[in-house]
Amino acid sequence: MKGRVMPEPDGSSEISDFDAEPSLELVRQVPPELDSPVHTVHLLDHDSQVLLFLFDFLSEEGFRASASSSVGDALDHLAKWHPEILIANMEMPEGTASELLARVKMMAPSTRIILTSDRAVRADVLKVLRGQGLDWIAKPIEGTRLRSVLERVLAR
Repeated sequence: MKGRVMPEPDGSSEISDFDAEPSLELVRQVPPELDSPVHTVHLLDHDSQVLLFLFDFLSEEGFRASASSSVGDALDHLAKWHPEILIANMEMPEGTASELLARVKMMAPSTRIILTSDRAVRADVLKVLRGQGLDWIAKPIEGTRLRSVLERVLAR
């Protein structure tokens, strides 16, 4: 999957250019009835199914989402768009989470970060992550848990 979602001027977001799936294109409108500002989230994961789930969930929750399946693509996107939140897989094939975090903090210091992982994370590691203003959510990601983490992150 090489696709990324880009906000369109009319308020919609689009996923395109997938090569791991048959011709797939999703378009989501931000619900007009939302009375709060639209929050922007960028997703980074090498698993296209995770990206699709997160994109659908966030769109339904009224977020404007964009997505990348590689660290390089995500960094390019962050350099241009500065989303409020980055939800990133800790285990990306092309780099470690610490390398990614250092670059994100330099490029988009106001972007808040939520890390995901399908591996267990020790309590001491979680304490360090939270001490750095980072949040973490275990995979498989459940909608109610993600909503709770997003509310906490946006409240900061």
